[in-house]
Amino acid sequence: MATVQPHVLLIDSYDSFAFNLAALVKKAIPDCTHHVIKNDSHTIQELLPSLSKFSAIVVGPGPGSPDIPTDIGVVCDIWKVANENLVPTFGACLGQQSLGVENGATIHRLGTVKHGQVSVVKHTGTGIFAGLPDLKVVRYHSLHIRPKAGGEIEELAWSEDEDNG
Repeated sequence: MATVQPHVLLIDSYDSFAFNLAALVKKAIPDCTHHVIKNDSHTIQELLPSLSKFSAIVVGPGPGSPDIPTDIGVVCDIWKVANENLVPTFGACLGQQSLGVENGATIHRLGTVKHGQVSVVKHTGTGIFAGLPDLKVVRYHSLHIRPKAGGEIEELAWSEDEDNG
């Protein structure tokens, strides 16, 4: 039986780091193909018929704010896709922030920005973190997400730096 080649949709919100994400996807999954679109190049109605062709979606970073529709384009609609069209989706920076905002979280500016600083990230050990120890990561962000109490977002990973995301 032939295996299906993984195919990833990368949504670029006008940030050059999107190409780094594409390279990381290719490195992590060598037989993967990827397709890059801009966040404002398609409507959700145009994307829905082809979503089932993708193994995953990566929503990349970008300038702007996750609560301004013109800054995130189709991304806000990706988070609302009905169960029958769901595709595993990963958000980086603005992509992750937009997921939070869509689910009632608030975005806050850090008291001390984390640009190039190493921190230990603790996690639940489930999902993408299954079998991994807590990890040291390089952080590069000025904002953080505070999930809505009792909301639907489940935190899977966090730093111990409460005041600064």
